[in-house]
Amino acid sequence: MNTVYSPGIRKLQTSNTTRRRVLGFYQIVGGAIGLVMASLVLSHLFSTEYVRDYRLITIVSFVILLYIFSIACGTLLLMNKESAYSYSLAQQAAQVLSLDVGSFGFTYVSGVNLSVGIDVDGTAIMSFHVGISNFWATIGGEAGLHKIMFNLVAIYLIYYIIELRKNIRKEMVLKNAEDLTGAQ
Repeated sequence: MNTVYSPGIRKLQTSNTTRRRVLGFYQIVGGAIGLVMASLVLSHLFSTEYVRDYRLITIVSFVILLYIFSIACGTLLLMNKESAYSYSLAQQAAQVLSLDVGSFGFTYVSGVNLSVGIDVDGTAIMSFHVGISNFWATIGGEAGLHKIMFNLVAIYLIYYIIELRKNIRKEMVLKNAEDLTGAQ
């Protein structure tokens, strides 16, 4: 039995579906680009003397899993699964902060990177970075604070996902209310 909903609900449903699909494709494409890059790095590591550096291979393998997770998040969004929103929030949260502090540094981006922050190497310099899917990691580097960056795209997408999830829940409430009033 097909229920015919009011034009307002259909418009909200169409908008939410489009926004969900765009986010899903964004996460799949970003993950695919990153997966190709990380796989190329891993294959290069196995073809050089770095094959014995298990820390490096472990880091690259972990990053490959992050890119696969991005693709899975996008796929779940395209399948319209409720869990996709929580997973996508976690995926974006992993991309918000890029830092190089102490002897540890890490950057992970799946999709677009538009970061702002401070590079601290002798002097504090405001820094901007623009790019696509990338990762960078260091263990055992020079001690001290070197860089802290915030990915504005990931921050926006967190807001976007939260708002999208609210709109979808609102759509469901309106549908249920209309079903109840139409059934009487």
